Amino acid sequence: MALITRDDKHKPAPVPGPYLPSTARGEPDVPARTPLTPWNLLAAIAEGAWTIVLGHWVTLVSFFRPKITDQYPHRDPRRDWQPRPGYRGDFALISNKEAGRLNCTACMACANICPSGCIWIEGEGKAKDRVAVQFYVDTGLCQYCWLCVEACPFDAITMTPDYETAADSAAKLIRDIDYLRARGLEYEHALKPAEVEQPAEETAEESS
Repeated sequence: MALITRDDKHKPAPVPGPYLPSTARGEPDVPARTPLTPWNLLAAIAEGAWTIVLGHWVTLVSFFRPKITDQYPHRDPRRDWQPRPGYRGDFALISNKEAGRLNCTACMACANICPSGCIWIEGEGKAKDRVAVQFYVDTGLCQYCWLCVEACPFDAITMTPDYETAADSAAKLIRDIDYLRARGLEYEHALKPAEVEQPAEETAEESS
């Protein structure tokens, strides 16, 4: 709030100057409003009707054009739809086959590093006997950044190549410990991101 001094009280109020046009176009920024007349009204109605006819014409022409959209899941079986190595898909928890238990010790490393807060863990026990009894991953919040896999010190969580994760409700996007354990039975170790092969020229420059 500006302070009003004794001298400011006796100063005359500023008089607004003339309206200056835009320096870029050389004309007023806001053009004068066109008065409404019967001819202007008919022109506006004709313009609106033309846009409707034009939109329907584009739709009609596109209706008879050859379709190029793949109707999932009805796809050509001859095409390769497998994700490339390092694809970040659904989640799984890896188990120790000999001990018959999950590798997860509920150390909270993955939950603490998760930028979305989509991992919730509950553990029991202490030290080496500590195990995870509850493990939830909300894939609806997940950014699929792979940070949880990188932060895990026990090789306990991994991201799978599964890309069919769509669901018709938010509750079905939550993965519990039973689902994660069953999905991880086929993995011995966490999958690692695919290494990008550098061109031979860049490799030679780095070695030199």
